[in-house]
Amino acid sequence: MNNIDVTGLEFRQLVLTLSEGCNYRCKHCLCGDEALSGKEGSLTYDEVIKIIDSAAEVGTFYVVGFVGGEPFLRYNDMLKISDYVYKNYKCALTLSTNAYWAVNYDVAIRKLKPLVERGLSSMLISLGDFHLEFGTIETVGNALKAGLELGVTCTAQDIITKRSRRIEEFRKMLEPYFDTRKVQWVDNDMAHSGNAEKYVSYEDLPKKPLEPGDCSVEINFNVQPDGSVKPCCGGGLKAERLTMGNAKTESVGTIIEKMQTNPLINALILGKGPYYLAKLLADNGFPEYLHRSYSGVCDACYKFLTDDRTWSLLEPLLEKEKIRLFVNRTLITNYNRMILEGKQEIAN
Repeated sequence: MNNIDVTGLEFRQLVLTLSEGCNYRCKHCLCGDEALSGKEGSLTYDEVIKIIDSAAEVGTFYVVGFVGGEPFLRYNDMLKISDYVYKNYKCALTLSTNAYWAVNYDVAIRKLKPLVERGLSSMLISLGDFHLEFGTIETVGNALKAGLELGVTCTAQDIITKRSRRIEEFRKMLEPYFDTRKVQWVDNDMAHSGNAEKYVSYEDLPKKPLEPGDCSVEINFNVQPDGSVKPCCGGGLKAERLTMGNAKTESVGTIIEKMQTNPLINALILGKGPYYLAKLLADNGFPEYLHRSYSGVCDACYKFLTDDRTWSLLEPLLEKEKIRLFVNRTLITNYNRMILEGKQEIAN
């Protein structure tokens, strides 16, 4: 297929939020209790296939991801979609899950093996004090053990507060199940959105100064259950101002073409998160945004994009900087692409 010229924007992962329905009600979840009921809608099989075909025309995607909510509640649809992707595009698959379905090792193998046969290469499992209010360490252990046995790259993440246990403690708990050295263990920051705003005090979150971070804005093209598109994997998913279009009614290429000159997207790319936004505010008489501490880049991004006063300050500044942001982002992303292509040429 012919690639669409997106002037340096090359999204790699098509992330499908099939539904926000979930069988857990974790107090930190950014979806929120109402969304977790699944009543907010879902992506149907036919809609997903249309979106995948549209993304294929862009020519830059090489991973299809399943997230939620809990994607295993749509297991049969995941299988059908994975089968289509494997037969038509041979893309790698990835997913994130709470592992509720891995009631024993044999079941975990039985659930994962068909996905692996269709291209599943990586899996993110959430655990920690919040998740273990609803699930068990045993299901996590069964899922990780089965994933490793089937050759899946596995990551376990814990969303932390000041008082919660850290991932290292859970790693030690799982040592009897498998070689824990083969899993990546990560403590992650909490975005204070969704259920976290209701159930978790902001004072309970570890804070740090805002710096350029590890933001997925250039990588993830996340399609929400209603079709809305957000280049995000964290707190920004709940920020309406980060919506870049709707994949149910527009082609993926059209959405990306519009995004290339979007000053907010270009600022997030240049700042590797919301740092550039804070710097822009600071340079225009509002230094407090740069000097505040946040629980992480996702938390800061969510706050910048959902607070009406902050946005009223940011929006005209971004519009004023629109051309410069586009030029700078294009130069940097094209330079990075040349470096990557050079490394690949040397490797070949």
